[in-house]
Amino acid sequence: MKHAMEEIKKAYQQRIVTSTAMNEVSSRSHCIISLLVLQCFSYGDITDSAGFQIRSRVNLVDLAGSERGRTRKWNVKSDCIEREEEAININKSLLVLNQVISNLSENKSYAPFGESKLTRLLKNSLGGNAFTVLVVNVSPSTKD
Repeated sequence: MKHAMEEIKKAYQQRIVTSTAMNEVSSRSHCIISLLVLQCFSYGDITDSAGFQIRSRVNLVDLAGSERGRTRKWNVKSDCIEREEEAININKSLLVLNQVISNLSENKSYAPFGESKLTRLLKNSLGGNAFTVLVVNVSPSTKD
């Protein structure tokens, strides 16, 4: 567990963040931490090779917030073009994620997993026999 926490800290240090008018430390990228959990079970003597394994994957996902585009006020004007491109990419991946979740929840035959890197990486977590928990922090502010 200690090793996993060290890896999570490393991953969060690699996130791209910047200051915006609404948030001093705003995520400018999504962060996905994928953990493979392996449980080994043996029958009888511990030296006996008979047994089985259960493999599970846990994805911890920190999504960057959606952006309003041209109404966004950046603190540094020279970063405007780069930040605008980031906002477009963030919004696109969130839109595709929304489409995938909507199609899966409505049992449609097609979900556009391949349309963004985010949904391709999360495909196994969203479909099949996966259990998914979503924790959301939403701001009702209109001053963004």
